[in-house]
Amino acid sequence: MKMKPLAGAALALALSLSAQAQQLQIADSTGGHQIAGVGIDQAAIYNGISDARGRAQNAQGMAEWAGQTAQSASQVASAAQGTASYAVGRAADARARADYTAWYNWNYTRSTAISNCMATGGNPVYCTIMADAQYPAP
Repeated sequence: MKMKPLAGAALALALSLSAQAQQLQIADSTGGHQIAGVGIDQAAIYNGISDARGRAQNAQGMAEWAGQTAQSASQVASAAQGTASYAVGRAADARARADYTAWYNWNYTRSTAISNCMATGGNPVYCTIMADAQYPAP
């Protein structure tokens, strides 16, 4: 159903006037005075706002402190990682030195055993086999 433009405007005006009348009724019901027993304690409101601001500021400070603590922990963890990496490197160096020393000592001992065997007239192949059997590689 189509509404005529004039009828639509009249309906909108009637609804608007009805809403204004309701607002006037509410405002007039108190006679423009504050209702007894419903006083507004502005000091309490301001104290509450001030308290909320203080708590928010404390929370912000705690959050900043937590961020700084996390950053410090990250730096400590990074330093610990660096120390651990250094320790791994030192351990690898120590192992390499131990391996080198073991091979050096084995070669020296093996060569000496082969030389001593050959000094008694032994065959070089036989002396090598005997030295390897007696002194296995590390």
